[in-house]
Amino acid sequence: MSKQLPLDQQTKSQAKTALAASERREEVLALLALQRVDGLGPQNLNLLLGHFGSARSLLDRSHSTPADYLQGLGPRARANLADFLISPSSSGLWQLGRQSLAWIERHDAKLLLRNEPGFPALLREISDCPPLLFAQGQASSLLLPAIAIVGTRKPTTLGRRLARDLAGELGRAGFCIYSGLALGIDAEVHRGALQAGAKTVAVMATGIDSIYPGSHRALAENIAASGALVSEMPLATPAVPGLFPRRNRLVSGMCRAVIVVEAGLPSGSLHTANFAAEQGREVFALPGAANNVMARGCHQLLRDGAHLVESAADVLDVLGQLFAAPLPETGQPENNGPSPNSPSHSHQPLTAAQRLVLDALKAEAEPAVGELLSLRTGLAADVLARALVDLELEGVILADAGRYSAAP
Repeated sequence: MSKQLPLDQQTKSQAKTALAASERREEVLALLALQRVDGLGPQNLNLLLGHFGSARSLLDRSHSTPADYLQGLGPRARANLADFLISPSSSGLWQLGRQSLAWIERHDAKLLLRNEPGFPALLREISDCPPLLFAQGQASSLLLPAIAIVGTRKPTTLGRRLARDLAGELGRAGFCIYSGLALGIDAEVHRGALQAGAKTVAVMATGIDSIYPGSHRALAENIAASGALVSEMPLATPAVPGLFPRRNRLVSGMCRAVIVVEAGLPSGSLHTANFAAEQGREVFALPGAANNVMARGCHQLLRDGAHLVESAADVLDVLGQLFAAPLPETGQPENNGPSPNSPSHSHQPLTAAQRLVLDALKAEAEPAVGELLSLRTGLAADVLARALVDLELEGVILADAGRYSAAP
């Protein structure tokens, strides 16, 4: 039983929590508006955030700062940003930001900021990391060790089965399975993971409120129920061809490896594989028949040095099974009991970081947001995020709408 704080300390703690939440809301609104500035893009926005320290600082200090920080932008971005900065909070972009935030709160979605716990650590490594992500479902899925499986929208019957089987086997081995919610291989990947009881994440090129294709609405709902839908694009962004290659860099950026199951030449899946290689991720490809035009992209990847994969064991061998549980033997009945990652599994000894987080939560009279825990513990964002996820999976703490508390 945690010791009850004196009333004045409880009041101060509640005031600090409320202040942190208010400041975060203003930062989020500023980011949501800046994200919509035409021509700006994630790389330029990241440069501006690095220059000013935060989106709010950019809005507050832009008028008193020499405009040389705009010189690195293209003409369109420079003009549009200058117009927006004249009166940010009365602009149409700000109002769209308010509408987005209201939608997120109504639909129990999440906004993940790059500098906060909960943002995928691997994604921070890429050069054009988005400053924020929209997520619907179980956002903690984005912090699990992940593998992406992608492929053609027009697969063979064999390709569909291989994608499902591979996703299921790697999911049961402990990985979260990523794909792009597209027709064909992507859909089979998500279904295979779901059928195996594994986590799966759909990385979207549209807003998370705009499911594409529409025929995958039910699939998207199933994914969000146990995994997550995620996008960098503002709400209501429709399916536009140029956004799919941009999305592909996120698919690879959040994962330790990318596996291509059937891809023609040219192919969006090869874009994902190329992004993966540039980002230092492992690339795998399944070989196919010589006369299968949907295998030509995979064969090209294999000639370029991709790992040949025939089963999940090949993938685990390359990755060293560093973050995966043992893979069930072929023909072994699926274990329907508690998984090693389920809350009912016996608790593991707490790490030093986990102990710091738990002690900080026990000292708080009210559920705490990530910013407050970061201040209390002094932990780096990625270390704090991992500790929070592990403690939640163990059932030691409770998470609700971005606030954390010690379990009773």
